Amino acid sequence: CACCSKTFRCSTNVVQHMQTHRPSRALPYACDFDSCERCFGRRTDLVRHEVSVHLKKKDHSCDLCGSRFARKDTLLR
Repeated sequence: CACCSKTFRCSTNVVQHMQTHRPSRALPYACDFDSCERCFGRRTDLVRHEVSVHLKKKDHSCDLCGSRFARKDTLLR
């Protein structure tokens, strides 16, 4: 990304990410949990937020150390 230097494996992800730097971008997906004011541009991002932040599901576990993670990409780091 030319704005924040974040790297991506797939060029389509860079294109999607660049939208996050546009101040006028639409954020139609709002979190319905009490006292949460987060909004997202994609439904998948909203669902990921709700599962990891509010439901605190950690369905991905490390075979080496046993640590559990809400997101698979965090496990793979």
